[in-house]
Amino acid sequence: MLPKSRIQSALAIGIGLFLVVVGVLAPVLLDKGVQLPMDLKHSTYTLRDEAAQSRVIGKDVEVTAPVTRQTHFEIFPAADEEHATLQVGVTNMRDSMQDEVDRLITASVWSVTIDRVTGEITGPMTVTDQLGNPPREVQAEGVWMKFPADAQQSTYQVFDPLLREALPAEFSQEEQRDGRTLYRYVQRIEPKNVALNYAAVQNTVSVPRDDKQITAYLYHSGTREFLVDQATGLVVGLEEHIDDYYATNTGERVAVGMLFNGSLNEQQAEELLAETDQFPDWHIWRYICWGIAGLGGLLTLIGLFGAFGTGNKQNKPQPEAGGGDDAGSTASDTPQGAATLDQDSTMYIPLKDASAAAEDLNLPPSRPAGEQPKK
Repeated sequence: MLPKSRIQSALAIGIGLFLVVVGVLAPVLLDKGVQLPMDLKHSTYTLRDEAAQSRVIGKDVEVTAPVTRQTHFEIFPAADEEHATLQVGVTNMRDSMQDEVDRLITASVWSVTIDRVTGEITGPMTVTDQLGNPPREVQAEGVWMKFPADAQQSTYQVFDPLLREALPAEFSQEEQRDGRTLYRYVQRIEPKNVALNYAAVQNTVSVPRDDKQITAYLYHSGTREFLVDQATGLVVGLEEHIDDYYATNTGERVAVGMLFNGSLNEQQAEELLAETDQFPDWHIWRYICWGIAGLGGLLTLIGLFGAFGTGNKQNKPQPEAGGGDDAGSTASDTPQGAATLDQDSTMYIPLKDASAAAEDLNLPPSRPAGEQPKK
């Protein structure tokens, strides 16, 4: 039967190894990264310019009036838990005394599937921008409403809904707000003919020039700044300076399209920043798992020490005390010059003094080997 100490050491080794396995595998199996939550309460970005200039399509009229640009997205389940489908609505609306149809500058509804951690667009997008028309498919890449979690001080390709393509947004600066690290990225939009990317009512118009109508094309240009929560990748601030204009096919500017300078208001910025608390934080759980693995390793070492260290010392055989027979056999096997044990004492006497000792003890003298006793 095994000693009790050996059983305890085996249990410690088993429990320790189990904790090590749990501590190592748990982050791999359970940590899905900082995923975009499916139940964000605030996902609206409203930008307003009190003195924007815009063109009323079809009436050759340029209006200076407040313009509100709003982007709102809702999150729906995708094919798996790693992805989500976003429905994004983008509108530009004038605050003027015109009819409702003329106050609405543009409106579009998008459907896009993204990776919940990286924010990357993972498949074709669809867009509806004309009432009664079927959705169009748009091939796109990059990110849009969400940057990658653990954002880096680098450049990301960010989708532009007017051009319907991704443009680089470069890291600009780091900021701190309410204890969170925020990164600012700047997207610079060089003038580009939008009509070359797709056909739409506002992309190609006729404008008067020199007593005649000429064809002009919409050019999109400006800068856009994204303020991004570094840990989650959520966009918590947005600012746009847009200069859209109509020009000839040679690039000569002939009319205003949209001059807009707007930024997210403080209330919405605070609401979006508060939404970052809804993202799962796996850093704490990762530290806990590391602690469990460390505890398991310590228990394993203690168990191994108990099984192969102190256990061997406890089970080591002890030498047995010699009896009379053993002493006799030892004495008989003792070579000449060794010591022999006195029968009445524990003193060892050299073999050369054995005869003298025998006379003192009245013992018969020893006979040479082979001599027969006298009868």
